[in-house]
Amino acid sequence: MEQGLWLALQQAKAIARAGDPLTEGTVTDLHRVIYAKCWPSQAGQYRMGEVDAFEPIADLPPHHSMVRQEMWAFGNELEARTSPEPGSPAESVRLGIWAHMELVRIHPFQEGNGKTARLLMDVVLMRHVLGPKRGLILPSHMRDRYLDVVQDYRAGNPMTFEVLVADLLELTLRREEALRYQARPGRQRRVLPLE
Repeated sequence: MEQGLWLALQQAKAIARAGDPLTEGTVTDLHRVIYAKCWPSQAGQYRMGEVDAFEPIADLPPHHSMVRQEMWAFGNELEARTSPEPGSPAESVRLGIWAHMELVRIHPFQEGNGKTARLLMDVVLMRHVLGPKRGLILPSHMRDRYLDVVQDYRAGNPMTFEVLVADLLELTLRREEALRYQARPGRQRRVLPLE
């Protein structure tokens, strides 16, 4: 799956560069790329069953019979919201979070909803905040915080998610700055931890 994630990130960067409105097809294509090699029968396919009860979500997603309808409505809204340019970086962050959370709410795939939702948010952020060469990285030590802010958002408190994205943006930019510094002539290059 690592290769699929890398390929999906490359596709996300290409989508961000293209500047076209995002659609339902954008979402299914990202999922398809992630899982094409490791789970080809499910890659880009909507779930045909219910979500396991242990999933860390505040309430259950729609019944699987409603997924196509929910994704069609989400795709239309996503396309409408991504057709015009957002007014500011803060609006772009909120748009990315909304797209992420709607996909998490619908939970259209059997597996990989979180990965696909984060990539979709990345497309919005790369297009309007970060630039298409960068993507947000969610370090493994921040996974629990991420799950908590998803719950907070679902409970009506979007601010914690905005703070997490701001922290991840800062982390991404600091890491990039440090890599540029290390890449200067005469510097020995080393991998920096994601802290």
